[in-house]
Amino acid sequence: MAKKQTSKPMKEFLKRIIDSGRFEIVLFKEDVILNDPVAQWPKVDCCIPFFSNGFPLNKAIKYASSNPDMFVLTEPKEQVVLLDRRSVYHALVRNNIPVVRHVICSRDGYQGAPQPDVVEEDDYIVVNGVRIDKPFVEKPVNSEDHNIRIYYAGQSGSRHLFRKVGNKSSEFYPDINNIRREGSYIYEEFVETSSAQDVKVYTVGSDYAHAESRKSPVVDGEVQRDENGKEIRSNTPLSEYEAQIARKIVKVFRQRVCGFDLLRTEGKSFVCDVNGWSFVKGNQDYYDHASSIVVAIFLEEMRKRGLSRMTADRPGKRELKGVIALFRHGDRTPKQKIKLKTTLPIVCEKAFKGEPGPHRELVMKGTDVPSIPILSWKDLFTKLVEEKLASGEDFIKYQNVVDVMTREAEGLKLQIKPAEYDDDKKVVQVQVILKWGGWLTDAGRMQARNLGAQFNRRVLRGNEIPHHIDVFANNERRVRNTAVEFASACSTVKWDESMINPGQRGKEICKSLDDTEKAKKTIESCKKLIDEVMHVDSPAECEKWYHLPGFEAICLLKQTPKRAMRHTHQLMEELIRHIPDDKPLHRKESCALVRQRWTKLANDFWNEKKKRFDTSKISDIFDYISYDVSYNQEALFPLDLYPLFELAQVLENFVGTGEYGLSPETRRLIGAQIITPLLKQWQQDTEELQHIDEPRTRLYFSSESHISALYNMLYHSGETIPFHVVADPIHLHYLSHIVMKVYKYNDMDPGSIGRYQMEVLFSVGIDTNAFGIVQDHHVSSLMPMIRIHNNLYYHEFEALVNKAIMLSDEPETADT
Repeated sequence: MAKKQTSKPMKEFLKRIIDSGRFEIVLFKEDVILNDPVAQWPKVDCCIPFFSNGFPLNKAIKYASSNPDMFVLTEPKEQVVLLDRRSVYHALVRNNIPVVRHVICSRDGYQGAPQPDVVEEDDYIVVNGVRIDKPFVEKPVNSEDHNIRIYYAGQSGSRHLFRKVGNKSSEFYPDINNIRREGSYIYEEFVETSSAQDVKVYTVGSDYAHAESRKSPVVDGEVQRDENGKEIRSNTPLSEYEAQIARKIVKVFRQRVCGFDLLRTEGKSFVCDVNGWSFVKGNQDYYDHASSIVVAIFLEEMRKRGLSRMTADRPGKRELKGVIALFRHGDRTPKQKIKLKTTLPIVCEKAFKGEPGPHRELVMKGTDVPSIPILSWKDLFTKLVEEKLASGEDFIKYQNVVDVMTREAEGLKLQIKPAEYDDDKKVVQVQVILKWGGWLTDAGRMQARNLGAQFNRRVLRGNEIPHHIDVFANNERRVRNTAVEFASACSTVKWDESMINPGQRGKEICKSLDDTEKAKKTIESCKKLIDEVMHVDSPAECEKWYHLPGFEAICLLKQTPKRAMRHTHQLMEELIRHIPDDKPLHRKESCALVRQRWTKLANDFWNEKKKRFDTSKISDIFDYISYDVSYNQEALFPLDLYPLFELAQVLENFVGTGEYGLSPETRRLIGAQIITPLLKQWQQDTEELQHIDEPRTRLYFSSESHISALYNMLYHSGETIPFHVVADPIHLHYLSHIVMKVYKYNDMDPGSIGRYQMEVLFSVGIDTNAFGIVQDHHVSSLMPMIRIHNNLYYHEFEALVNKAIMLSDEPETADT
């Protein structure tokens, strides 16, 4: 470990960071790393952990998780993945990063795999039914084991690769023809590389990659060296496709400094290894680039986490009076629905008994267990399918309805509406609408629990300060479930829904957390303008809209927003074509239903009759692709979902955030129209906190509308109350939150304006790196809380609330 810390490349790198004048370098001594408990490790603002032989990654992971304010350049949790080539290959395949055809032979019970069935012949092997012809490569699954072998056809021997020893990097053994029978290996087809060269790629950040080619060790095992004894390597440019691979690898493995190996053959490129922390040797330009990029990353992350050194605590003089916070709900399933109209008498009769109308629609809901009425309708629809009483497109829809109702999809809601009456006012046609989805996923529950535990440690200091917790949530099931999971992990009490929204006050707060009616007209005017500019198809005309937050990014990606939407629709159609007929999907969703929801969304997005896109569907597109990337990507392989995800994300950053305002003034107005009732409640909370002895915590849970409204009110509050912000626009993901910690400064006079101050924290929520490494239960990591205000005076907060009240009471305007 110490050897890597003090190597020449590391010294060159660290020297340049020191020379930037921005950072002090703290080298963790090997004795400290190995022997001291993590709690005694030095505290730093930015950390660069990297694995080397003997390095305790488990301690590094604990150190990173116990210091949420610290920025980590190379995530130690993902470095664990890099230690097993199987995990690396799984991540590469899952993200459509090209690898050579291979098969995994696990003898150690990896991921519950049984002992492999291996058949070896002179010219090939078959592992679990997969045949690999010679020549093939045999790689130990342990990434630190470099004893790799190549077996040649016809009992022609094998070449054994190893770490360089002097001028040797491999040795040929003519009499060793049989594979190793102990241990676990990856077997992959041998690739003849262009000019017998390997390519080593060194990334720094997502946009810089340095590549070098060298003589492949498979040629003759002789290392080519120059007159100074250094291995001969030549700089080689990466193609745009290879550069895209480099960006993906940085994102997938969350290693901002990362090396990997490429094989080039017949115009194609394959990744054959991902090494983690790697440096170029003896290249001054590389050191200059690498250090400047890392310094820039550090400064940006310090800015995000910022203000940590702006105001020092005054021990014993600052007293925490309480905590107030607003959270968006956790990860949810896609909202879906099936609509069909039918004249079948058996359906009309069951719904309305043949009685003359008019009739109200029938509404039936199923919660955790479907209701009796819903079950009776399921029986009827099943009969229609089994006896083929419906035909054509309706038959397929009835099949899908039965499928959804049979697997008891969460959030089930069945509506039967009268659609047509005869002369006797009897219903002769009904519309059947089945809705489901929008419920908290298992990952969402776990994310809420993780955040609750983290909140307890960081904000409430692990219960070291006694506090009473009140929890409020709107009526949406996913929001209430999020609140229950969070509160249970945040406190020593096991919460249930009956404990949320206590008393009459709780009912009023619950309503305010669900109400956006006052902003409806202003939001609609924003949507109208969004629809107009999204149909611009001239690059020249686009320029006049560049001032709209997020719009220019669309044009930089696809020249015009209309071209971007056309390409999005094409990618959706390609996805639909590649959905398999029968593969296991998340939560027992059938492939037919996945195809149905994507087909419906594609048809809704592009209106063929009007020859126009429905821009309101862009949020659904991003919602669907994010869900399928997270949960169904392996089933949808080999289709590369990244282009659709990337494009939908850029579109959503403009369209989704733009609904809440396209100018600072409109964002502030919409924010006030939505969030003023809650701000009034927070003002009442902060007043109460000034007159009680025991600290109180009040947690509020709602949807995207409310967290966006509060964020916009703070961000666009004006120069008199500057808030430190991340970016504009910013997409507030699941579990995004804003926290206010109310402090009393006991060394200030009771009448002083600085007596009560608030520290304001903010997080964008879960990490949307949907193409990262799959963790247990598909749980994405949470982005850290950053301080956006360190000492907001109480009178400043009052002024903010009063401004919101004034704006909220103004007549509505269509000016966006």
